[in-house]
Amino acid sequence: MSKNKYPSVSARPAKRFFVELLTRDIHVEDAILDLLDNCVDGIIRSQPKKRGDMPYEGFWANITVNHGSFEIKDNCGGIPWEEHDRAFRMGRPFSAPPKGKVATSVGVYGIGMKRAIFKMGVDAVVWTQNSKDNYLVPISPDWINTEDLWELDVFPATEKMIEDGTQITIKKLHKGISEQFAAEGFANSLLDKIENHYAMILRKGLIVTVNGIAAKPKPIEIRFAQESKSETTIRPYIFKTTLNGVQIFLAVGLRDPIPGIEEVQLKSEYAGWTVICNDRVVLYCDKSALTGWGTATIPQYHTQFIAISGVVEFYGDPRKLPTTTTKRGLEYSSSLYLQVLERMREGMSIFTDFTNKWKTREKDASAIVSPVPSLSYPQLRAEAEKLKYSKTRVGIEGEFYKPKLPLPLNNPTDIRISYVQDKKNVLRLAEELLPEDFENESDREIARKVGESSFDFAYKKLVDKK
Repeated sequence: MSKNKYPSVSARPAKRFFVELLTRDIHVEDAILDLLDNCVDGIIRSQPKKRGDMPYEGFWANITVNHGSFEIKDNCGGIPWEEHDRAFRMGRPFSAPPKGKVATSVGVYGIGMKRAIFKMGVDAVVWTQNSKDNYLVPISPDWINTEDLWELDVFPATEKMIEDGTQITIKKLHKGISEQFAAEGFANSLLDKIENHYAMILRKGLIVTVNGIAAKPKPIEIRFAQESKSETTIRPYIFKTTLNGVQIFLAVGLRDPIPGIEEVQLKSEYAGWTVICNDRVVLYCDKSALTGWGTATIPQYHTQFIAISGVVEFYGDPRKLPTTTTKRGLEYSSSLYLQVLERMREGMSIFTDFTNKWKTREKDASAIVSPVPSLSYPQLRAEAEKLKYSKTRVGIEGEFYKPKLPLPLNNPTDIRISYVQDKKNVLRLAEELLPEDFENESDREIARKVGESSFDFAYKKLVDKK
């Protein structure tokens, strides 16, 4: 047998790939959120049995950014020495989570902390304390620039933290990052992202600050009639199941009363679908085809549907969740998500039909919806446990609750009048009918007021005088 003249080829990764290319397509805010994800993982790792309504209560993470440095410090349990290989290695091998670990993270690839450090600068120190372990891991420019040097030195810490946790300090920031951190508004932009992505976790007790300002969770609320003396009631459509080991809970309903034509300028900020994966919000109040709007039989989102809000939660092994590699995006092509999307459409159609049926009679609908309390997502989950569910017969298996919503009467007392006139003529009439400051109003609001005022004028002139 002849000797193979070709030597083996190396598939060893280049350090430059991790330091430069891996960080190129991630925004610095997302890199910082990767570090916050590690804080949450530390809580779960240190207290795997603590669940309930407030599993993150008592824990905090403080972020400080300025033109010269970045720091994140937490009391979330620190990194046990037996976890050091998974924490500091560049990427995670194909292996099961370590024994005793609750697989409710969103991290799969093991690159978050390293990618965040490389994204921001070239000189960092990771100081962590967990029970008896208290050590420092410096990441220096020399280490980054030395291709064959993969081992990181570890030193015992000379100080002791008051509580177990981790502190990451990054100096020698990249020029572009330094400029971003110094820019007016960056801290507020980061705070806004945290309030979105960690809405659930903040509500469950974790305290996060950016330059001393505490993040406040964005609302996730749906109206739910807890007691009903009538067959019809304002409650959400709910679906729940467990698929391939992932727990799924879905609810869609009304967040606000249906707006009338005079209210369509209300913000759509809180309408649409929110998607949660292991307590992290990966999509907040989405109104696109990603969540079913404008697909199949569902109409495209319109301000008519401003009152509709939905939430779907996935909880389980992070490798099975419908998230992108950034952990802050939805993997639309996920088989799991596409199956759930059918149930999302099913629930959404109930409430788009409801708003259509009450169109032109929004005041009557508001009188029904307004007294119904808005529940936060944890409250909604608690109330949902009290409902009676039916088994699905087609599609993804599970249980569902379908509310019987009130319908408008066949003899309405109000009727909408709608017509089109030349804008110049409408404005001339507005000068005669409306207060002097009407020009500060939007065109839609001016048209509404002119229509109402002109009707009142004509009615008094032609009808009341009789």
